[in-house]
Amino acid sequence: MLKTNDLTSVNNGMVDGVFSHLASTFQVKRVVPLAEDVCPIGGCGDGTPPTYAKEGGGWDAVVLMIDTPCPPGPMSGEYRVLTYSRFVVTQVFDKQNGCVVMPNPDPQAATYCNNPDGSAKKDPDLRAVFGYFRCAKLGQYATTEAVPRAGVAPRLKLVQ
Repeated sequence: MLKTNDLTSVNNGMVDGVFSHLASTFQVKRVVPLAEDVCPIGGCGDGTPPTYAKEGGGWDAVVLMIDTPCPPGPMSGEYRVLTYSRFVVTQVFDKQNGCVVMPNPDPQAATYCNNPDGSAKKDPDLRAVFGYFRCAKLGQYATTEAVPRAGVAPRLKLVQ
């Protein structure tokens, strides 16, 4: 496993075999319900509704965060690992297969999963991963090393 400050290779993401593997792994690893709601920063204990309810199900994964230029663009080559984060994958849209979980549990993916007439949407070029970051401690994945602040772009690309 890579540690903070190690270098990792990226290839601008969206390699067909890698994305297909992610979509099929999501189907296998997805659990319903999740162990807990995905809450906004500050928690759901103050009466704030969850960002994503556990009943929607998902895949609670650990992802690495890399050091990118700002704003990030197409990326290939070696990049430094900043830290790890927990990410709940809630939906995957895979080209002609459309959304892999129907009915769609994630409101972020609603316009991607269904056409206005309610039929399933297909797109020969579109691939997307939907979900939410958790801001919880990562146990063995957490680091006590000082690292730069990690930011996430609004349009993420899958990297290998």
